Amino acid sequence: MKKLLFCSICILFLSIVGFTSSINNSKVTSQNKDKINEIDKNESNTVYQLLPIQGNNGKYGFINKQDKIVIPCKFDGAGHFSEGLAMVELKGKYGYINKQGKIVISCKFDEAGPFSEGLARVKLNGKDNYIDKNGKLLVPLLNKE
Repeated sequence: MKKLLFCSICILFLSIVGFTSSINNSKVTSQNKDKINEIDKNESNTVYQLLPIQGNNGKYGFINKQDKIVIPCKFDGAGHFSEGLAMVELKGKYGYINKQGKIVISCKFDEAGPFSEGLARVKLNGKDNYIDKNGKLLVPLLNKE
């Protein structure tokens, strides 16, 4: 019994020592801090830079990291920004806005998803498609009819 207790204490001690040494090895140096700041500059307005929020009027807008409303709450629905554009809903149709809140792809789609690698999946007139960041419809997807 004493051997079991002694072994358990040793294992616990070694685990704690290993954990604290891994923390000490992950300190942010000034060189690493510069790299982190550079990443932040290159990744400006990623998903967590502007967040959708529902206002008191029931409409959606966007806030920044300081919880300041930077895009007024005037949309019926809103998604997160991806690749510089966010999906918004107006009168049951979906489109996309830029980081300034300007509608850059008109709200004409029945459904819309986030952009990835320059494309977003949308549904228009019951048919699935992809659009580019200019709103141009690309190759229609095969639809079951």
